[in-house]
Amino acid sequence: MFTSPSKDKKKTQTTFYHKFDEDVVQLKHQDYQLPLNYNYDTKRWSYKLLAPVVSLLAWILGWFYAKFFLHLSFKNQKILKPYRKTGYFVYGNHTLPEGDGFTIFLLVPLTKVAAIVAPENLAIPILGKLLPYGGAVPIPNSRKQILAFNQAVDAKIAQKKAMFIYPEAHVWPYYQKIRPLSLSSFHYPVETQSPVFCKTTTFQKRKFSKKPKVTVYLDGPITWNHQHSRMAQERELRDKVQKQMERRSQLSTYEYIKYQKIID
Repeated sequence: MFTSPSKDKKKTQTTFYHKFDEDVVQLKHQDYQLPLNYNYDTKRWSYKLLAPVVSLLAWILGWFYAKFFLHLSFKNQKILKPYRKTGYFVYGNHTLPEGDGFTIFLLVPLTKVAAIVAPENLAIPILGKLLPYGGAVPIPNSRKQILAFNQAVDAKIAQKKAMFIYPEAHVWPYYQKIRPLSLSSFHYPVETQSPVFCKTTTFQKRKFSKKPKVTVYLDGPITWNHQHSRMAQERELRDKVQKQMERRSQLSTYEYIKYQKIID
C-alpha cells in the first residue's frame, strides 16, 4: 500500500492498494499488544471519577474538529433520540482518522458513548490512556481475553450506552465507497437482541477549500428476522447494513483521495 501525491496541487491524491483489508494509516505503535491482564472493568473508582471529565473533553474536541476542520453536519440524527433509554449499536464506515472517534460524542449524551477500537490506539501518547474512560473497548489480541471483551461489550449495552463499531476494521481516509463489512462484528446485537443503526460518512465539494465538506447520515433501526438461527441473523443484519450504507455512500460527490487497486 502506498500513496502517490500529485505534483499539481489541484489534482487528486492517489492511494494504491491490493486488498480491502490493508491498513492505509500506519500508527507509530502499530504492533502494540493489549496486556494479558488488561482490566475491562468499569466499576472501579478511577473510571467513575474520570469518565465524565474525559467524555466532556472529547465532546469539546469533537465540536471544534467537526465545525472548523471537517465542516461536518449530521442528517437524520433525530432517529437516535427515542432510544436513549436503551443500549444499541451503531455501525459506520471508517473514513476519518480522528473524526470517527471524536464526533460520535456529538450524537448521543456524553456518558452514553462506547466504541470498539483497535488495541494500538491505547498506545497513543497521553490520549491512548484516556480512551477507555471515554468508552473505548479495545479488541483483544489473545483468545484468553475474548470472554472479558465480550462481557465488556454486553455491559455497555446493559448500561444503556450507544456502542459504535467500524466493521471495515481499518481506516481509509476519505474513501467514498463501502468496503466489505466484517460478519463477526454483527455477533453482538444478535446476541443481545439490541437495536441497530448505521451512520454513513459522505463527502461533498467546498467552494473555497480542496478538503471536502463532511455529511454523516443516520439510518435505522435496521430490522431483521429474529426467528432464524444466530448465524443467519448475523448474515441478514450485515447484508442490510451494508446495502443501506452503500445507498447512502452514493451521496458522496467529491473525491478528495482516489483509491486505485493494484492488479498483480
